[in-house]
Amino acid sequence: MAEHAQVPVPLGSPSFCHHAEVMEGFTRLFKIFQLPHPFLRQSLFASLLIENAIVLLSGTYGTGKTQLVQLIRKVCFSDQGEETPFALETCHQDLTAFDVLYHLDLAELQAGREVVHPKPMVVARLKFLNEIQRASPGLFNALLPLLAERRVVYREQEFQAPSFVCIMDRNPFDAGSSEIPEAFLDRIDYSFEIPAAHLQESLCIQKLRRTPGGYHWGAIDDLADPILSIGRLERVWADVRLVEIPRRTSLLAGMLTDSFRLCISTERSIARPEYDLACHDCQFQGEVCSHLLKVPGMRLDNSLLRLAQALAWMDKRRHAGDQDILKALPWCLPHRLALRPEELRKQPSEQAWIQEVALAEILRPKLPFWERAIHALASGNEGQLIQLAENDLIVRELLLLLRKEKRLGRRRKTG
Repeated sequence: MAEHAQVPVPLGSPSFCHHAEVMEGFTRLFKIFQLPHPFLRQSLFASLLIENAIVLLSGTYGTGKTQLVQLIRKVCFSDQGEETPFALETCHQDLTAFDVLYHLDLAELQAGREVVHPKPMVVARLKFLNEIQRASPGLFNALLPLLAERRVVYREQEFQAPSFVCIMDRNPFDAGSSEIPEAFLDRIDYSFEIPAAHLQESLCIQKLRRTPGGYHWGAIDDLADPILSIGRLERVWADVRLVEIPRRTSLLAGMLTDSFRLCISTERSIARPEYDLACHDCQFQGEVCSHLLKVPGMRLDNSLLRLAQALAWMDKRRHAGDQDILKALPWCLPHRLALRPEELRKQPSEQAWIQEVALAEILRPKLPFWERAIHALASGNEGQLIQLAENDLIVRELLLLLRKEKRLGRRRKTG
C-alpha cells in the first residue's frame, strides 16, 4: 500500500482581536514592574498569550516574583471571581496533593458518602505555585496530570480543568529546597530569571509610588489598572494558534533543538547518565552537544514553536519567522539542560550560557551555512546536501529527510 503524503491543514487567518488591549496591558505591566531587558519583557508577556502555558520564574529573595504574578492577575485576569478564582498555593514539604487539589464535602460525609470537589488550583484560569522547589514528591506527581492533561482523578471521581496559564516561582538558593523532578521540569514550557532591581529601576518604582494622597507603600498591584479579562484572553489564545509556522521556520526550529540532542556516537535520549561520552576525541568537539551532561526531551519543540507564534502575534504578523525562533529559544531551554561542571564555572547561569555560548558563539555563525542546506533541501539537490553534511551533524538530518521524501515520492508514483 502506498504511503500518503501529509497535506497541511489550511488555517484561518489571525484576526489580532484585542491586540491593542494586549499591548496596552504589556506597557502597563512593565511600567510598574521594572525589568531591564526588552527581550525578557516581551517573551515573558508573550507566554501569557499561550493557552495552557506553564511558566517558571527564578530569582533570589526580594526580586518581586510574587508581586509580578499579582500584577499579571490584576492586569490580564481582571475578572477573577467565584466562578473563575485565582489559585495561589505556597509549597512546603507537608503540603499534600489533597490539600492543593480537593476539598471534602462535609454534608455528603455526614450522609455516609465521601464526595470531593475540586479546589481553585484545578479550576482557576491563572494558577500560581509559590516556592515550587519546596514541594514534596507526592505533590509533584499529583500536579503532573493537571498540567499535562488538564485533569485530576481522586479515586473514581475525575475533574477536568479549563484552559489556563500556570506560573511557578522558585528561589534556586533557598536552603529549604529539594530537587525538582526532571519529568516535572520537562513539563514547564518557559523559564525566566528575574533579576534584582538596581538604581534606575528602583527610582522608577519610587516615582510610581508617589501619589496625590502620599506615598503608596503597599502592594504595587494596587497601582495597576485592569486591562484584559479571561474571556478576551481566551480569544487571544485562539488567535495565536492561527499564526502560521512556515515549513522553513519549522525546519530551523528543528535544527536548533536537534543541536542540543544529536550525537554522532550514540542516541543520547536513551543513554544512561553514567555513560562516558568520549567528546574529547569527537570530530564535533565544541558543538553544543559536547557541553551537556543531559539532553532536553521532545516537549522543547512544542514550547519553542508556541512561543514563536505568540511573539509574531505581538508584532502583528501572520507568520512566525526565524527571528521569533531565535528570540524564543533561550526561554525554553534553561530548566531542561544539565551543563558539564566546567561550563557552569564559566557562566553565571544556564540562561546566560544559552545566550552567550550556545547561540552567540556556536549556532548563530552556522545560520548562513544552514540557509544553504535548507535551500538544497527545498530544491531537492541531494549532491549539495551530501557535501554540506560532511562536517555538520544537523545537516545530515536534512539529508536523511530529503532521501525519505524522495522514497515517498517514488512510492506514490508506483503505488
